[in-house]
Amino acid sequence: MHLSNGSKGRKKTMSRSERRQDRLRKFEQHYFPINRYIFLVILFSFVAGGASYFYYDQLLPVPKQGNAQLLQLKNKLNTQSQELAQRNLELNIAHQTNKTLRDLFAKKQATQSEIERELAFYRSIMAPETSAQGVSISDLRLDKAITGEGYELHLILTQLKKRRSSLKGQAELTIVGVKNGKEVKQSINQLANYDFKFSFRFFQSLQARLILPKGVNWKQLLVKVKVPASRWSKAEETERHFNIDDLLKESEQ
Repeated sequence: MHLSNGSKGRKKTMSRSERRQDRLRKFEQHYFPINRYIFLVILFSFVAGGASYFYYDQLLPVPKQGNAQLLQLKNKLNTQSQELAQRNLELNIAHQTNKTLRDLFAKKQATQSEIERELAFYRSIMAPETSAQGVSISDLRLDKAITGEGYELHLILTQLKKRRSSLKGQAELTIVGVKNGKEVKQSINQLANYDFKFSFRFFQSLQARLILPKGVNWKQLLVKVKVPASRWSKAEETERHFNIDDLLKESEQ
């Protein structure tokens, strides 16, 4: 009976020892990973701090140098911006002055053209030889075509004498220029494919599309009006010359 009780006591003692070791193992397993993690964090912080301190002195002058270069570039940019603004101002002033002069010149030229038209009209009235049976060449215009190339030609004829019947006749238009040092003439009636026949009382405007042949220095446009003989009058004709450069300048206004 005593032996059996001793055996039970040793078993109980060994069980307590095993339980103690088991607790130690659990304690180590539970706390050792945390200690290792803390150790790694401390080690990483130490290494990072050392590296930051090592590179601080080397990296610190770079921003200072970069700031100086940036300030220099900003100053240079401001100077160039001021110079550019000044150049733009001068250019705008010159452009405005040039535009004002062009407008003034265009107005003067338009006024001169209007005076020349009125003068030609009064000359035709005062000088019967510039008309054919009372038909006068009042004006000729070349307007730029709205669509396509070429010009819209407008020939305006007026009646200077009172008549009961309409005036009938035909106009012949010829353009004269220089090519290779030689005079060149071309019928506008053929170029425009238009006969320029008229029949009117008081006035009439004849219109046709004209495309000037290239390669020729055109100088003048000649207009000749022919009125055939009638029962009470003989055949008559009148002629007028127009400067091509003046006509083209007026078309650009």
